[in-house]
Amino acid sequence: MSDSETPYVQTTVVQEPIVVRREFEPARRSNNGWWMALFVALLAIGAVILLMNNSNRDSELQAARDAGRTEALTDSAAQTAQLATSAAAEDSRRAAESTVSASALAAEGARVAAERAAERSQAAATSAATSSGYAAGNTVDPPSPE
Repeated sequence: MSDSETPYVQTTVVQEPIVVRREFEPARRSNNGWWMALFVALLAIGAVILLMNNSNRDSELQAARDAGRTEALTDSAAQTAQLATSAAAEDSRRAAESTVSASALAAEGARVAAERAAERSQAAATSAATSSGYAAGNTVDPPSPE
């Protein structure tokens, strides 16, 4: 399996330390930090001045509260008026239905009374005819009621 023509070679690996070279530059002097501090200080001073001048806004806030209260009262009154109108319309509808129902009952009662009056008139006429027929000596058969 080994070939007699190839020479035997032995390899040895040697690891050497890796050299890392780092260079540092000295920090440059800059005024950026001072400029940022100045900006923050000016911003804080402006905020304090703004808060101190807010005292005249109290009257504006009170006026806005009063306007809101007035608007709420107006809305409440409008809503109450709408509910009252709705209730009146419902009552009117019920009254109309009641009137129609009462009119129908009255008409039915009048019809029944007219029928009874007609029946009584018919009976009275029949009775009168019968009694006049007996008085004259005629025999008349009374008509049959329908």
